[in-house]
Amino acid sequence: MADQDGVRLLIFRMQLLNLPLYKIVVPTPFHVGPVNVYLITEPEVSLIDAGPHTPEAYAAVRQGLGERSLSLRDVRKILITHGHPDHYGQAAVLARETDAILHAPTFDSPDFQHRINQDFYLRMYEEAGVPPQVVNQFVEEFHFIQQVAEPLTEYTPIQEGDPLLCGDLEFEVLSTPGHTPGSVCFYSRERRLLIAADTVIKRITPNPVLNEDPLRPGKRYPSLKNYLASLEKLRLLGPELVCSGHGDDVDEFPPLFAKMMRHHEERQGRVLALLQGQPKPLWTLVSELFPGVRDDGRFLALSEVFAHVDFLDDRSLVRWIQRDGMRMIEAVKT
Repeated sequence: MADQDGVRLLIFRMQLLNLPLYKIVVPTPFHVGPVNVYLITEPEVSLIDAGPHTPEAYAAVRQGLGERSLSLRDVRKILITHGHPDHYGQAAVLARETDAILHAPTFDSPDFQHRINQDFYLRMYEEAGVPPQVVNQFVEEFHFIQQVAEPLTEYTPIQEGDPLLCGDLEFEVLSTPGHTPGSVCFYSRERRLLIAADTVIKRITPNPVLNEDPLRPGKRYPSLKNYLASLEKLRLLGPELVCSGHGDDVDEFPPLFAKMMRHHEERQGRVLALLQGQPKPLWTLVSELFPGVRDDGRFLALSEVFAHVDFLDDRSLVRWIQRDGMRMIEAVKT
């Protein structure tokens, strides 16, 4: 019922703004829940994101189009915001069935094309001290993710500043890396309306996911540093309405921005407090920061701790050391 209420509220707001923009709530097999796919009906039918590659997601997109008296054959563009399977998983299928032009950000191409460097991730797990049974779980989760996302072998790159028409209104592509290296949003300066995908979500703080740096192969991508810079970029733009990738839209961005910044500051403080007195393997920090995390949330927990440790390391507040044959992190005495 909450999802349906969110769709009704967005339609009402878009009607007030006289915009041909609609939300399609698409189910996913992930703990995050349904994903929001956005439909533009004029001047040409376009989808922003596509949902995972599952029968339920396919049916939901068809139903959403049908509620606007449209079918798949009417879709001319499909624009993907980032390389996570709940957003791009069935894009290739829809593009084949519609002959639509597919657009996606270049820096997420390893995810889109299933060219993930598994050696990189195995090295990260070893560096963090992840137990072998958890590593096996991570590998199984990776294979599951690939099963609900068909690779995108051909697409037109999305770039900062590219236009997207919605009725008479023009959106522009904003590069907002952090959640993934290639994450993008769509922004109307005229209406101060932001389609934010997973860069801004009302009910949860988006995770700075562990990725290999596309510009420095073999190195970790500085996800949190770039994510905080992206949030600041959005704050300076001052959106009045934010349409998110999951859940309800956000009509008061400044308080949410402050809440997200406070969350990350508190998390950094917690990491430093846990390191007082003795160095620890990163996986120990994960266990202490997220003692009750679900099995399917452990990779995201690991991602977040890596992101905060890298951020603190960049500020010379922690450092990596070798002790007793293990990589550990210690607080830097000031």
